[in-house]
Amino acid sequence: MDRHAGDLADVAKQCGVVFGLESVEVELADGRRLGVAHGHHEAALRELIESGRCAYVCTGHTHRPADRRVGEVRVINPGALRHARGRQGRTVAVLDTAADAVEFVALR
Repeated sequence: MDRHAGDLADVAKQCGVVFGLESVEVELADGRRLGVAHGHHEAALRELIESGRCAYVCTGHTHRPADRRVGEVRVINPGALRHARGRQGRTVAVLDTAADAVEFVALR
């Protein structure tokens, strides 16, 4: 994590972003929230999913693309740009919140 995390947290707060060392939350244009936590921060990830604050939670760590629901929360793993696992190879995820749709894009 950046050694200026305190400064980053202050600026993020001014922009309406909840910024922590293990997770980030952002308010979307429609008022719903998106949370982000790396998968190896299991407690932070669990908190984002179980808190009820976020409509979407993005995570990583496994290097495998995934899209699942845990209760009302959509949990998305975009895959990986390096050391990708699975048949799709390197991927990113595109989230369309208006349509509540996720598309995985394979990169060459």
